[in-house]
Amino acid sequence: YQGPFWGSTTSVPFGPTSGGQFSLIQFTQSFNLINNIISNTYSHNDLGGIPGMVDIIYVQPSESIFVLGTNILVFDSILGSAKSSISLIGNTNSISLCYNLVSSYLFALSRNLLYKIDPFINQVIATFSFTNNAYAISLNSNNGDIYISFKNSNSIYIYDIFSNLHVVTTGAGQYTLDMAFNSFENNMYISTSQGNNLVLSISGSGRSLQSSY
Repeated sequence: YQGPFWGSTTSVPFGPTSGGQFSLIQFTQSFNLINNIISNTYSHNDLGGIPGMVDIIYVQPSESIFVLGTNILVFDSILGSAKSSISLIGNTNSISLCYNLVSSYLFALSRNLLYKIDPFINQVIATFSFTNNAYAISLNSNNGDIYISFKNSNSIYIYDIFSNLHVVTTGAGQYTLDMAFNSFENNMYISTSQGNNLVLSISGSGRSLQSSY
């Protein structure tokens, strides 16, 4: 009995001349892999922008691309053409855009204003103001909370999906800067201004300062 390799006539089941566990009749040294390299050719179109552009974001549900400058310019992501513009009344120093996957609203942050935008009708539906100077915006992707940090304040503003404001106050002089959300822990991590050398953790469920590092 020659096992699964029935038909092998050599008395040496393994070796350089026998083909090891395979029959040389079924395998030839002429076998080769040929890599076919395909060169793609792309074309591009130049689209007119707006003054003071600082951010761009793609919103898949509305198939639109939003460009933030002094106002917002909206492009059709399929046709690649401008289809609308959104006026940001009172806007000074645009900062960033953030799409809320939970509420399906788009948020535009400027130094002292937060704009809540319906990306399906391309209209501002609410505006929130603050006296301190905003630094960054971030999203709690688990519950839809929008976080705003401030470069001259030791506060974090949290807007829930019902537009209720929750304020978290950090230590004196701990101005809040960049933020990163950990969806597994449900915590928002926030860096503080130079000199404090602290990273703060805010509980996503309790909306309260949890710890510092």
